[in-house]
Amino acid sequence: MWMVVKVQGTDVLRGVLDQWKAGVDAHEPQKVASVFTKDAIFQGLRPYSVGRQGVADYYDAQPRGMTVAYRILETRRPTEGLVLGYVRADFAFPDRPTVSLHLSVLVTDGAAPVRAFAGGRQIRVDVPAAPVVDTVGAGDAFGGAFLTWWLGNGLGRSDLGDPEPVCQATQAAIQAAVVTTTRRGAEPPWAYELAGRDGWRWLPPGGLPG
Repeated sequence: MWMVVKVQGTDVLRGVLDQWKAGVDAHEPQKVASVFTKDAIFQGLRPYSVGRQGVADYYDAQPRGMTVAYRILETRRPTEGLVLGYVRADFAFPDRPTVSLHLSVLVTDGAAPVRAFAGGRQIRVDVPAAPVVDTVGAGDAFGGAFLTWWLGNGLGRSDLGDPEPVCQATQAAIQAAVVTTTRRGAEPPWAYELAGRDGWRWLPPGGLPG
């Protein structure tokens, strides 16, 4: 069985597997599928599929009451941004013997901390967890939000050497990118959706879209 999922890195491999387990145990196939990338290659005990829908269909066909316990056996980092995990998974059923399988899990660090550089300093800003639906447009949303925050706070090119506002703008831009990933298509948030969020409290609350 091969799974392709999105996580921050090796230190949170267990975190993403916990999300997978929670979805399996609750028989929530869409929750299980949300852990996978949109182009995930997945093979359970049937021919492989590509994409989240194949994952959802597979787990939807499993009997209710099935639960899983897992144990991480090995991890490797074949290249920057990729982590390979080798996992034992024990699938328990209410009316049949437990099925034990070994899974290979390939993860990417799409939600790794964002790094920026200003004034000779490296800035690292964590990305909050979110129910990712689609990552299309997240990068564009980040760039546009950074510029919007920068100009909206009266800053210019000469201020880019100051690490403090760069860090604040990065935090604000992350919020916009995260919102974008929670819905399908390249649909960045409106201003009223960001008002009240960290870094965007200067926006009018409940303002009109735009």
